[in-house]
Amino acid sequence: MSVTMFDKLLELIEFKLRRNYNRPAIPPACRLLLTLRLLASGDSLQSVAYNFRIGKSTACKIFNETCEIIWETLQPIYLPVPDEEC
Repeated sequence: MSVTMFDKLLELIEFKLRRNYNRPAIPPACRLLLTLRLLASGDSLQSVAYNFRIGKSTACKIFNETCEIIWETLQPIYLPVPDEEC
């Protein structure tokens, strides 16, 4: 994925990836990067979590949330419900 495409995808979903916690949150760009790395590389969740220096359960939660957000955002744009005319 090119940097331009990454930035465009991040722009579309960044506001949904933001978390408001009392402690420092993992930035949206890192959340998206972790998810895309898991999807593209085929590495284990444990390996990617280790590379990002976060816990396996945290990486799993980030992955699931981000995949859901990507689907909710891109599905209406690229896979709209067919109309009666088709």
